[in-house]
Amino acid sequence: MAAKADSKCIGDYTITGKPLGSGGMATVYLVEKNKKKFAAKVLHRHLMRERKTVERFKQEFDIGVKMKANKAFVEMIELIKHDGAWTIIMEYLPGMTLHNVINKMAPLSNKEATAITYELAAALENFHLNNFVHRDLKPDNILITTAGHVKIMDYGVTRDLGTNLTKTGTAVGTPLYMAPEQICGSKSTDCRCDIYSLSLIMYRMLTRKDAHRMKRNFEFIELVETRMKKPVKEIPDLEQDTMAFIEKCLYPNPEERFPTTKEFCSVLAQTSGFTKKRITLIKKILKTIETNANKKVKGINIDKTIVDNPQDKKLKKLVILSGLAAGVSIGLTFYFFGAEKSLSVLKRFFAQFF
Repeated sequence: MAAKADSKCIGDYTITGKPLGSGGMATVYLVEKNKKKFAAKVLHRHLMRERKTVERFKQEFDIGVKMKANKAFVEMIELIKHDGAWTIIMEYLPGMTLHNVINKMAPLSNKEATAITYELAAALENFHLNNFVHRDLKPDNILITTAGHVKIMDYGVTRDLGTNLTKTGTAVGTPLYMAPEQICGSKSTDCRCDIYSLSLIMYRMLTRKDAHRMKRNFEFIELVETRMKKPVKEIPDLEQDTMAFIEKCLYPNPEERFPTTKEFCSVLAQTSGFTKKRITLIKKILKTIETNANKKVKGINIDKTIVDNPQDKKLKKLVILSGLAAGVSIGLTFYFFGAEKSLSVLKRFFAQFF
């Protein structure tokens, strides 16, 4: 952790309770100042020597400040350096990540998934107009507040189209949610890679699975080939206009996707899953999760897209039973006819059939 184990403060802010979460770059704490709650994102101490990482951390704060007027983005309060580690103080919002919503509620209905997707896209439209491309949209980076609002978090690898922070050939983001051109490290990535990621998230909400049925443990080259060559898996019983919308957003060639999030929203608003009562619907999702909090719900890791196929299970059982039967038969043959004669019979059998 960036903060000392015996320290209960980060600057003027008092740490309350256990960390809210921790990732590869930072640990997030719930803190208080003047009886008001905030979230403190503390950069890991061992990363303080990595200039590029520190740059990205500071960039995240700067982008958050620029997006302050947009309520769909987490508000940044201040950037401080405490005990040798950079810390971002930001607003604290009760709620849960979309990752948790998917774990507890998915598959969502078409209207529910469309409501969340539309709110995200509307927020991204303003983000893109400010010349930013998020590049790391995933369920973990999306907060659903108890008020029914959708908040986009974590701008650590956001690309400012006016700078040259990312070099050609550098792939950044979370592989399972990256567009093909982003995986390949193309320097020309723009808002269409966010549209691709957003559509993968929408598919995940509707099915709990990856659009191409990617395994959790995959080779990088396998991911590229799958995203480029395999068609999107059809969703049974989903309205055809919504399925067609998702498929268009997931074309490997960015030129074939919607060119802007404005057009994305416009077309999504024409699909059968669209509703004007989006906030009410999103609040209802969280209320349902809260009501069922004491019930045992089988959680899943949304990055684990392998699903046991009942037919595969039957085949495995059949193979095991056949093997056992063969073993018993061979044992009985040796018992009744002796080793020498049994071996002779087995040799003739394999010579004839194999």
